[in-house]
Amino acid sequence: MANKLWNGADALYLTPADWSPFGLPAAGDTARIGAGQVTLSSAKITGVALTVASSSSASPTFVLSNGTLDPATTLTIAASTTSATLSITNYNYNAGTINVVSPSATAVALVLFPNDVGPAILGSAGNIAVDGGAAFQISNKANAAGLTNAGNIFINNSYGGTRGSLFTIPVDGTGTFFINNGTYTVFADSIGSGQIFRFGAGTETVQINAPTVNNAYFVGLTATARVALLGLNSTTVNYKTTSANSGDLVFSQGNAVVSTLHFYGDLALNSFNISTAAPNGVPFTIVAGSGAAPVRVTYTDTVTGVSGTDPATYYTGPVNYLQFQYIWNSTDSVNMVGQSDNMFLKGGGKSDAIVAHGGSNVIDGGGGSDFITGGTGADGGTDTIFIDGRGGVETWSSIVNFHKGDAVTIFGFRAGVSTLPFTPVDGAPGYQGATIHSELNGSGTGVNGSVTFVGISLADAQSKFTYSNGNVGGADYLFIQFTG
Repeated sequence: MANKLWNGADALYLTPADWSPFGLPAAGDTARIGAGQVTLSSAKITGVALTVASSSSASPTFVLSNGTLDPATTLTIAASTTSATLSITNYNYNAGTINVVSPSATAVALVLFPNDVGPAILGSAGNIAVDGGAAFQISNKANAAGLTNAGNIFINNSYGGTRGSLFTIPVDGTGTFFINNGTYTVFADSIGSGQIFRFGAGTETVQINAPTVNNAYFVGLTATARVALLGLNSTTVNYKTTSANSGDLVFSQGNAVVSTLHFYGDLALNSFNISTAAPNGVPFTIVAGSGAAPVRVTYTDTVTGVSGTDPATYYTGPVNYLQFQYIWNSTDSVNMVGQSDNMFLKGGGKSDAIVAHGGSNVIDGGGGSDFITGGTGADGGTDTIFIDGRGGVETWSSIVNFHKGDAVTIFGFRAGVSTLPFTPVDGAPGYQGATIHSELNGSGTGVNGSVTFVGISLADAQSKFTYSNGNVGGADYLFIQFTG
């Protein structure tokens, strides 16, 4: 094992005479470059601990050009009172460890992609550790340039204060960023879907300057960790679960999605604290974790007056678009509001009020007179609603937001027996529309099953609804779908 020192010349790394003692660094050696521009061109470094360190009198640069760092190699770019630079040109591959260290707040360790005349690519299946205000930068994007991270990138802060790192290159691959305490990391270009960002337990921030081309997944967002979206104009925010342990925070401008943040974890909209400001007229949206347990349903027992929240449970039934379910387990009436999309919501045997959030839902009012509000359909979702008129008492249910693609099944309606007259306008004040007043037990037995389609005209009910009868498990029903 030898300690090698570069003589300060601007030359090729593979020049034996520029190393002291004479000869190229070999596996097991340590080597240091303190001055000059040193280029590794179309070669591999094997098992060397190489440091490129600045001083008060010199700012060295190490150039990787079609170079490779093997798994046993460590390359450290260390700034002191002046900057130290790693410059990437052509195609390069790191299987080892690259440390980019900048203890001083005034001197920066740089990784440049100056692709003025050709591609500048760094593929990394090893480790890259950025500590203390280091930055990844690019000076020219006229040609292909970027970082393919298939390993680990650590954004650290060992020197106190808040240090910033800047990635102005596209990042893709299937690797992980570890974002640690006191760091402020800015991504000014696209981020591929294979990247995972893991937050520590501190006050770290990831700022994304191109929020429409961010496809990374985030893990472990806390109340003090943040994702900042620069230039994002949105009017609504929604959280859509994509699996049992992942989901999307979706920002929309009207009906158009303008940005999406992907998250791993059991989360809901209330899992986030979201705020927007516009310093200097530029929108700046901050997303932090709330630390709260997911809330997917809010409810009030109308008999006891007790209100509460519930995370609901994951839906495991046969309807493939449903994600969560909540079933009221009391004999009391309930006011129930879904806080997530694509839910199965079921009331009890009394008169209930049930409100869906969005997406496509199945809403079962159960027995009694129910007031059911489905999604608006603005997101393309449709709802399936069940009403039960078999309780032997008069019921009158109202359906709000019934739109094209929605369907309602009325149990207790018997083909050839129950009547199906429509009243043009009926229902509670403010919630009126075309209304069925059915004698479920046959003509002359008295109306005991009414349904109001709030906001729907008689003409639409007659021309845009389709009707069919059926029987399932011995239960007769009328199926009505808005198909027009």
